[in-house]
Amino acid sequence: MKIQKLIPTCLIGGGFLLTLCMVADSPKLNLIDSSAISLSSERVTELSISTQSQEEAPVIANATSQLQLLNEQRLIIETEINMLSEQYEELKVQHDILMNETTSYNNIISKNILNPLKKIKEQMNQYNSKDQTCDLISSSLNAIVKATQSIEQYLHNPNDPTYEETLQTAHTLIDKELIYHNVDNALNVTSELIQSGLKDTMIRMKLQKSKDLLQAFETDYLNVNNEQTEQYKKSRQQQLATEDALDLKALELDELALRLSGILDEIEQVTQ
Repeated sequence: MKIQKLIPTCLIGGGFLLTLCMVADSPKLNLIDSSAISLSSERVTELSISTQSQEEAPVIANATSQLQLLNEQRLIIETEINMLSEQYEELKVQHDILMNETTSYNNIISKNILNPLKKIKEQMNQYNSKDQTCDLISSSLNAIVKATQSIEQYLHNPNDPTYEETLQTAHTLIDKELIYHNVDNALNVTSELIQSGLKDTMIRMKLQKSKDLLQAFETDYLNVNNEQTEQYKKSRQQQLATEDALDLKALELDELALRLSGILDEIEQVTQ
């Protein structure tokens, strides 16, 4: 009986031991050492940097392309500025030459006609400031202003007929006042003094002087067909055209300078 009881027990114990031995010897159930699968810190860092570089690469390429485009635009504008600056300097030289050609003629007319008219206008302004209710003063001042304007318009542009209309208006206003008060000689001046008094006679004498100046202007400078007058008109026309061209070039240079400043700001932003 004892032997029979021991046999099953031995079998069970032996089976358990056999199972343990089989588990220990089985290659499929061996555990992998953690050190065998863990990456070194250097390899992890390299992977992180590599991934970051791949992400930044398109951004850097885009910035480089933008910078190249901006620099190309900068070079184009700088070339245009240099070209326009040269043209501007050439026009300035041309303008100075033309001005020298017209200055002498201008000075002659200013000395003989325009400056005396301006002096009379100043005197009439003084009269008007003292007595603004006098119709003779205001109408005479208006006539002399027109006379002065006609000469100034001619000197500005002798090829523009505007001065002719202003000149005719001045003549009309002066004649309207002098038609019944002639003061063109000493006898008539004496008669006018007796008739109108000193103040009114002095005003009409200034009108007569203005009329004489306008007639001298027409005789000596307008109604003549000489080489000096023709050259003056031609040079003055070229001078005005040159001034317009200078103004245009200056405007274009300002616009280009603004564009260049904007591009330089963009380049600075991209390179930061």
